[in-house]
Amino acid sequence: SITVTANDIIINNTNFINGSTFANGGALYIRSNNAKIANSTFTNNTAATGGAISSVSNAGLTLGNLTFVKNTASDIAAVELYGVSNAQIKDLNFIGNAATNNCGALSYIGSGNAQTLSDCNFINNTAGNNYGAVYVSNVNVESCNFINNTAQADYSALYMASGSNALTLTKSNFTGNLANNRATVGIENAKAQVNNCNFTDNEVKASGSAIYVNAQEVIISNNIFDKNEAGANGTVYFASASGKILNSN
Repeated sequence: SITVTANDIIINNTNFINGSTFANGGALYIRSNNAKIANSTFTNNTAATGGAISSVSNAGLTLGNLTFVKNTASDIAAVELYGVSNAQIKDLNFIGNAATNNCGALSYIGSGNAQTLSDCNFINNTAGNNYGAVYVSNVNVESCNFINNTAQADYSALYMASGSNALTLTKSNFTGNLANNRATVGIENAKAQVNNCNFTDNEVKASGSAIYVNAQEVIISNNIFDKNEAGANGTVYFASASGKILNSN
């Protein structure tokens, strides 16, 4: 594992293979501001947390055009972003990553104003417990694809949480994701809008739904729900929230 402490570092066109650590970040551990990582791949790296990358309490991080394949960790199989602000996180591909416990691909906890995750693909990632692909807090999600991700417990594809900032989930596709409980997408402790998304062939084996809401206020509009299956609770389940469903099929 490589530790980065210098500010303004650029890493480009690099392959990280078989890196390992007993701590955070099997390939890269970033403790600096304004780091930029682009056009690179991360394969078969492993760590206790953040199998490929761990970035903690940093500003100005840029991740773009990166691919993460078969990375593993006890928690957060590929990328851990914690307390990150003013970041640009887009055009990432996560394929076949696996966490023994929680979060099969990416955990992104934003700091300050709501951050954004966009134009990413999450395919065939798994978690032995919760969050088959992605856990975000204080982060908007836009134009992402979640395909065939699996959680042995709750939330197969995406879990969204926040404090005071309202969040949006827009223009994203959820296909063939599988969880034992709760939902394909979970929204808790947040004001949020879910717009122009497609939910197709997702399954929750026990009590669950395509979207599980336990939040302050959530508006779900202009979405398509097709052939989703749940043991109970239907397509959208409002556990505790002020919610609206508008113009959805």
